[in-house]
This record gives sequence, C-alpha cells and structure tokens, in this order.
Amino acid sequence: MKIAKIMFIIILLVSPCYPQELGTPLTISRTVGDTLMPAERARLSLFPEVRGFKWAVFFLADDSTVNAKVHFGKSEQEARDSSVMGYGTLRSVHLRLARDSAACNDSAKVLLADGTLLIATVYGETRDKLYLETARFGQIAIAKNQVETIGWYNGTPAQGYFKLVTDPNETRAFVMPTATTPQAGKGYVADYELIFFTAAIGVTDWLMINGGTLLIPVRPENMIFNYGVKVRVYESPERFGVAAGVQMLNNFGFSGNAGIAYTVASYGDKDSRVNLAVGRAFESGGGSSMLYGISGDGRVSESIKLVAELWIMEHASWSPIVVGVRFFGSRLSADLGLLYPLGESLNSPIGIPVASLTYTF
Repeated sequence: MKIAKIMFIIILLVSPCYPQELGTPLTISRTVGDTLMPAERARLSLFPEVRGFKWAVFFLADDSTVNAKVHFGKSEQEARDSSVMGYGTLRSVHLRLARDSAACNDSAKVLLADGTLLIATVYGETRDKLYLETARFGQIAIAKNQVETIGWYNGTPAQGYFKLVTDPNETRAFVMPTATTPQAGKGYVADYELIFFTAAIGVTDWLMINGGTLLIPVRPENMIFNYGVKVRVYESPERFGVAAGVQMLNNFGFSGNAGIAYTVASYGDKDSRVNLAVGRAFESGGGSSMLYGISGDGRVSESIKLVAELWIMEHASWSPIVVGVRFFGSRLSADLGLLYPLGESLNSPIGIPVASLTYTF
C-alpha cells in the first residue's frame, strides 16, 4: 500500500499537464460537477495521498477511463498542475461517490425523442452525452440531443415527485397572455369551447403571431376572426419578463372590429407564475376603456396545475374571474375551469364552464 502511495506521488510530481490529451471534461455528479474542491475531496476520500490539494478536474477519455488534472502545492504561489492518467473507470469513480448520499441520488426519468422512457441512475455526464445505468439495459451512453426531457428526484420518492415534463402551454393562463413567447418555429394549435380554433407560432424567439376563427358555419356577417401579435421586450435571469401585444377581433367590414392593446409582466417559471396585465380595449366606433388583469398558476403534481385569472374592466358593472385546473403532458394540455361574473347583480355560486385543448409543437 505504501509503495502504491509513493508511486502515485511520483506520478503527480513528474507528470506534465496536457489538457488536450486528457479527454472531455466530465461531470461526475450533480453535486460535485467536473471540479473536485477540498471539502468534497475530504468527504469523498478522493486523492487522499495528495498533500496541499487545491482542486482536481475530471476528464473522460475515449476508452471510457477517467483522467484527472490535479492542482496542488503548499501555497497558491507554489502550486502546480499535474495529470493523473487512468485514475479509474467511469463506473469505479461513481462507486467512490457512494460516500456522498446527495451525489448518489442522481436517479432520473429520462424521456427520449423517440418516446422511450428510461428509469436510470446517471453516473456521468459530458458536454454531449449522458452515462446511465438501467435495470433493463445495464450501462449505456445516450447522446444529449436524443433526450427530450429529464426529471430528477426531489429528495426521495416519498418526499417529492418527478418533474418529468413541464407545462407546454406557458404563453397564457386561461385567456390572459403571459410574457413568454415560443421559440422560433415553435407554436401551438388550440380549441376553445369546441367552437373556436386558434394557432400561434414563434417568428423569432421574441416575436409571436397568432390567428383563429370559428369552427362552425355561420353567416358571413357573423363570422369572427381573431389575430394578433406579441413581442417579448424583456427577460431577466431572475425569472422576470415583460411583453406587449395587440389582439384583434374582426369580421372584415360587416359590423366593425374590436381589439386590445396590452402590456403584461410575468414572474416565475414553468412550475409557477404570476402575471399582471394592463391594456386598452377599443372598437371601430371610437370607444375605448382600460382593462386590468391578474393571473397565476401553480404546479401541484407531475401533470396538474391550478390556474386562475381575473379581469377588471373600466366602466363595467361586473368582472370575470376564472378558476380551474390544467392537465398537461409533454405536448398536450387541457384547461377546465369555471367562470364567475362578479358584480352586484351577477354574483352566483354556479360558474359557467370553460374549456380548451392545446397541442404544442
């Protein structure tokens, strides 16, 4: 054992550092990442022979062995880098991490682009690949561009749930828009109350256009067309965004048209979000009024959200509030709710059913 330690120290002292020969930077676990710091080294008992340990970076070689670059020295001024080639196999290094319960909790549901669902332990990650161990297929490597979604456990299964899929319908609550726009080329088609069809697409990552019409045959003067545009004008890393848009209702000259010009601010993410909107409703006859709205949603299980929105209209004797649930998968979502017209003469414990179905592409 002493001989092995001496040989390891000799390797550190005489091995120059050739980063280009070490391989691809390797994330050995979500808690450690690709850089091992002194506190992690002590907890995991990695590189115990190295005196003056500062940090170590892991790399994955073409033959699936793990190499490392170790930075060590009595002081930072005297510190040097040295390569450790063939530190172990990817699997053996992962087993060393068994001392760290947090690092061992890399269990995940991995949904592939072809629809295959894998329940796996992630024991390695590079820029392009995930290294998984499954009960059915054993150890496998999956290209990241083949992964549709990946959901990690929040603690143990009894303490949390998989976030395997995220809400695909994040551009609106029930009707009220959010500050989110789809990526360029992405969009959705939706049906409201079984009679109104609408579709939207991202022209760019920050510009969305939409349009729709009635699905039932009516006289031309009663035909309604809906179209609009939304521009995301600001988005911060702190989950805050702002968008502005115009939404029109038109029957092309038979009885006039109407629309809403609005600005909406959103705070949150795909699991929960709050939206505040202010706008002006107008019509071809020249009338207009201010409109204010607040909406929000919150995830309560793997595939269910609670959703609510309230509109306050200037000069109106009542305000609509909608509460309900959203059921969603990776692309399809369904909203079911009840609309309550709040007003002095319209208060009622019985709500008006509202429903929509949305497919995201």
